[in-house]
Amino acid sequence: MKHLHPLVPSLFLTLPLIALSAFSADWPNYHGPNQDGVSYESGWSLDWKTDPPDMLWKTNIGRGFSSVTVVGDRLFTMGFKKDLDTIYCLDAETGKEIWSYSYPSVLFDDGDQYGGGACSTPTVANGKVFTLSKLGLVHCFDAQTGEVLWSKQFAEELGTKPGRWGFSGSILIDEGKGILDLGRTVAFDPSSGDVLWKTKDYEPGYSTPTTMTLGENKFILVFNSYGLVILEPESGKEVCAHPWETDYGVNSCIPQVIGDKIYISADYGHGCALLRFNGDSLDLVWEKTTMMNHFNTASIVDGYAYGFNGHVSREGEFKCISLETGDQVWETRDVMKGSNLLVDGKLLILTGSGE
Repeated sequence: MKHLHPLVPSLFLTLPLIALSAFSADWPNYHGPNQDGVSYESGWSLDWKTDPPDMLWKTNIGRGFSSVTVVGDRLFTMGFKKDLDTIYCLDAETGKEIWSYSYPSVLFDDGDQYGGGACSTPTVANGKVFTLSKLGLVHCFDAQTGEVLWSKQFAEELGTKPGRWGFSGSILIDEGKGILDLGRTVAFDPSSGDVLWKTKDYEPGYSTPTTMTLGENKFILVFNSYGLVILEPESGKEVCAHPWETDYGVNSCIPQVIGDKIYISADYGHGCALLRFNGDSLDLVWEKTTMMNHFNTASIVDGYAYGFNGHVSREGEFKCISLETGDQVWETRDVMKGSNLLVDGKLLILTGSGE
């Protein structure tokens, strides 16, 4: 099941039998309910030699890199066909279309290996579905019927422009606010799209905003083109920031929170870092080049980070590094590029070739 950002343009969405056990727990936004890539389901078959997963269905959703979200028995995703973005609501058990909605869009294919197409993943919250186009157009749908409740061109309103590959992060819904990074981070009312606050223009990255709770206080974390920016959720005021400028603005991975620490990583020779946040400022614990996560966020468990190292256009490695020191623990080239999440204490990996 494609829970994470695929690495090649998606022509078909496929659902293996092992995913059936996940239907009892919702996966309402990109990278899981806690944005840590962890599924808390258990009882999956791990003996794939004698009991391999079977494909239940597949359907053509067009081009792109959108992942899927699942709430109840419904699955939501996006694709691009014939100059149109389409949002799909499918029956998660059969793959049959329940509703869809299309609007004019652009491919954003500059001739490189990415191929363009829809990139953001639908977010589902309180009976609504929120989507973002590569040009900054946000739609809010009724999750049951597909009715458009409102739509808004946020990029034009904010005066921001997409990066080389378009706006790609997904929308965060948290405590009655929608949070969206378009270079300016903006908070909006999910019921109307009205802007509640906005930041200065840091220039867009490709990551999705997330949250961090420290004591009784919650903060918004944004990994944009400038670097890691921490904001107050009520006002959007910048608390502090750590510069992390990467070639082409490709800060793509979601910052991962471990207690009072934050793990960030990017490719293009940049590396990874662990930062400590005390509620007012950030201190660098370490910075290394042992892990360079390009598109896919590392899996964090028991003091270690697991992830793909290097640019998706080359054959890389899957690595484990220590979060205490940043030093490499091991690496393997059995899988060289793909996406990863944690299920029942195991790493579930989708390779770049679809295995």
